[in-house]
Amino acid sequence: MKIFLTFILFFTFALAAIAQTTAGPLVLCDDEESCTPDLNGFFSEDSFIPYAPDANSEYFPIIMAFEPIDICITIHCPQSIDLSSIGLGSSTITLTNIEAKGFGGLPEGVDYCLSDANWLPDEYYTIRLTGTPTQAGTFQFKLSAVFTGSILTVDSETFYPDGIDFIPLTVGNEPIADFSYDVTQQGDEFSVQFNDLSTNMPTSWSWSFENGIPATSSEQNPVVTFANEGNYIVSLVVENDFGRDSIAHTINITSNISQYTITVFPNNDSYGYVSGGGTYEEGSVATISAMPYESYSFISWNDGNSDNPRNIVVTSDSTFVANFEEMEANTYTITVLSNNDSYGSVSGGGTYYDGDTVAISAIPNDGYDFVSWNDGNTDNLRNIVVTSDSTFVANFEVIEANSYTITVLSNDNSYGSVYGGGTYYDGDTVAISAIPNAGYDFVSWNDENESNPRTIVVTNDSIFIADFAKCEITYSIDTVVNNFFTVGDHTFYSAGNYTFAVSHETACDTIFDIRLRVLAEPVYDISPNPTKSLLNINSDGFISAVEFYSVTGQVVIRKEVNSYEVELDVENFADGVYILRIYGEENSLPSVYKVVKE
Repeated sequence: MKIFLTFILFFTFALAAIAQTTAGPLVLCDDEESCTPDLNGFFSEDSFIPYAPDANSEYFPIIMAFEPIDICITIHCPQSIDLSSIGLGSSTITLTNIEAKGFGGLPEGVDYCLSDANWLPDEYYTIRLTGTPTQAGTFQFKLSAVFTGSILTVDSETFYPDGIDFIPLTVGNEPIADFSYDVTQQGDEFSVQFNDLSTNMPTSWSWSFENGIPATSSEQNPVVTFANEGNYIVSLVVENDFGRDSIAHTINITSNISQYTITVFPNNDSYGYVSGGGTYEEGSVATISAMPYESYSFISWNDGNSDNPRNIVVTSDSTFVANFEEMEANTYTITVLSNNDSYGSVSGGGTYYDGDTVAISAIPNDGYDFVSWNDGNTDNLRNIVVTSDSTFVANFEVIEANSYTITVLSNDNSYGSVYGGGTYYDGDTVAISAIPNAGYDFVSWNDENESNPRTIVVTNDSIFIADFAKCEITYSIDTVVNNFFTVGDHTFYSAGNYTFAVSHETACDTIFDIRLRVLAEPVYDISPNPTKSLLNINSDGFISAVEFYSVTGQVVIRKEVNSYEVELDVENFADGVYILRIYGEENSLPSVYKVVKE
């Protein structure tokens, strides 16, 4: 039964096989060609004459296309035959013999020979198949014979000139993949019918579709949807019991829908403008619109239709003219207010024509939110079609936000002042600054930031301390003089390095670093030196004045002389070294001497 089912399966799916269908002449085997019957083989119960395949095989051998075969089939001649099983009547006859007249229905390239033409009941005979089949498919091995019984003789050709179905044969081969396709446009999408053209009886199909819906299929002839025009790769893999094959093609999907031009223009360009013209596919919907300018209105299209905007089903090239006319329109006042001017501002109020579309808006100040208009509408921006005098009030409310304290301090209030401290909302941007008093400089904030002024974003309570410091200006002086050197209230008469500071309450302190070299030579007689009380000064030249300085540069004696000699009383001065400056003629430089008081 299994062999029979196998043959039926192949027959069901086979393409029409190109084969000899009429029983051919009888070919008998010679002694070398004849093969030995297999008396122990499996005999088909589905044939009117039981047959067996090769020895030691339960199934009929698989025959492959283009491969050589040599098959021996054993035939068991029955003792009786039910003529209805072969369509020759309804009786059962007891056989005396069967005379084989010929066989046919074999695949191209396959030959046969029969061991004996006269078959006796309950005897065994053989058919040998040889050659190389050149085609795949299911074939029916047909018998033409005379059946002789005890009471009846029947010639099969009387009823079946082509022969009686005898043994089904299947010739297999690897499938060869191929397909075709047909495209149908459905709106914006494309439906594609794929047709399997594979040969050699594939039993399974595996499709893959680039950008297809579905992307894969196991149907033999699937239908797939593609969203857009374009080139897509489609592959097919086919299989059967004998192998597999694959193929890939690039398919082209293009629209086959006609396109038409919709032309739209106004009756007067100064009255208004239009939109919607262009090229559209047949059957699509084009939306055309007419927009009048101020003081004009749209009346209708040139075909009398007054829809605006207007939807048109495109079936041909068409022209539409928008008819505008000047209008005498009513004007209305749109008043836009805020519920509290400190909460926010509004815009859009004014005088407009009846039918105008006006945009009104509400702009909240920092710390406030727009809630709604007085009519409950919450749109912002909001478009209004003007039909009457109307008032719109924007409702603002305070935002309940977190607030934080920003504390700004000075490290010493006498050094400078600070600004920017206070309570602010979370996220606010605050500027803080440090202003030093005279004589002081700003150094940095307590977090080492040196920006001044400084911007901070409020995120929590924070303290910022400005660090001020006394400012100083240093002057370095390196000089050479003949007799002495004076800076401010300080005069120096001898060479050396000197440093002194000048303090200022309202400015930076001044530091002087002095390196002094004196080149003057004595030109006066000064005695005694050292002295305890009186100091006598004599000169060949005129002495206009003298000055007596401590070594720190302080003047202790200043005396007008206008003579050639002078006496100074230094008895009450402290012991130590002093500087004597002697002025000669007018405009001359003074001479400087060192004097020791004992």
